[in-house]
Amino acid sequence: MMEKTASMSFAERIRYVRGNHSISDFARMLCVHRNTVMAWERGRSFPSVPVLMVIGRGFAVDLNWLVLGRRTSVDNRH
Repeated sequence: MMEKTASMSFAERIRYVRGNHSISDFARMLCVHRNTVMAWERGRSFPSVPVLMVIGRGFAVDLNWLVLGRRTSVDNRH
């Protein structure tokens, strides 16, 4: 799934995360206005770090993927 989404823009990735939630419901979950979500999805603005953290936790999204479009490497060395 993430392989297909690797070439997406941030706006496309945020829309992907929203999934089947309406813009209004997604905005409500993040405590932002629906116009804010619309601006993200149109590439006109970017969420603040605290909102990104809420998205990451609430939707189990890797923030490295969400923001940069690439997955986090896991270093298994201890």
